Amino acid sequence: MTHTVLSCKNLSIGYTQKKWKTVIASHLDMQLHAGEFVALVGRNGVGKSTLLRTLSNVQPALDGQILLEDTELKTYTPSHLATKLSLVLTDAIPSKNLTVQELIVLGRQPYTNWIGTLMQEDLQQIKNAIALTQIEDLVYKKCYELSDGQLQKVLIARAIAQDTPLIILDEPTTHLDLYHKAYIFNLLRRLAHQTQKTILCSTHEIDFAIQLCDQMIIMNTGTIETGTPQEHIKNQSFNTLFPKDLIQFDNISGRFKIKS
Repeated sequence: MTHTVLSCKNLSIGYTQKKWKTVIASHLDMQLHAGEFVALVGRNGVGKSTLLRTLSNVQPALDGQILLEDTELKTYTPSHLATKLSLVLTDAIPSKNLTVQELIVLGRQPYTNWIGTLMQEDLQQIKNAIALTQIEDLVYKKCYELSDGQLQKVLIARAIAQDTPLIILDEPTTHLDLYHKAYIFNLLRRLAHQTQKTILCSTHEIDFAIQLCDQMIIMNTGTIETGTPQEHIKNQSFNTLFPKDLIQFDNISGRFKIKS
């Protein structure tokens, strides 16, 4: 039986300001399993980032339940949560003057003592992360010397070194060219299957997600729909993503097409 890493029951997400609540989506139910590469897709402004922030405990849920490893997300202390969940955000680099290796070492902070001493297990996890992401040739470079694609691989390596069952990425292929978008998607799929970690990313690269993801979460206004890419195609779920005046999803080719 597949191990459930994250589950949501009757979840409502949004914002609270004084006496007012702004509900972005409600009655959300889903499960993410070990070893799955999962894409969260939806048009701009539909609430994908709000959902990711809620699932990662950056902001509180308005209602409902989020279970991470069978424990209520809101009961985790920050230090304990850092051993269960890692985030990959391109704007979260403490300093681009760090070397690649120094940045990856930061992934071990939840496990090191107060002076940051690396034990043998920490060194092994760092070594494994570098090998899994195939960045051995980058370890002594400064982060400011890296291309966007290289930096994204390094940030993923830091998350792998953190050794959490769940990794969440927000738009990991932004600013990358076509080749590096495909490379990052293929890398995330391989890492999920090879390490049995659950990898969830929001993305606008729906064509890549259909080809490479195990599960997809389609987010529309106020709702989500989960399933495999094949299930979504069969259910014609992609037809609801965008207005039909310009593009439409072709169920036969499995791609979006511009209407002429």
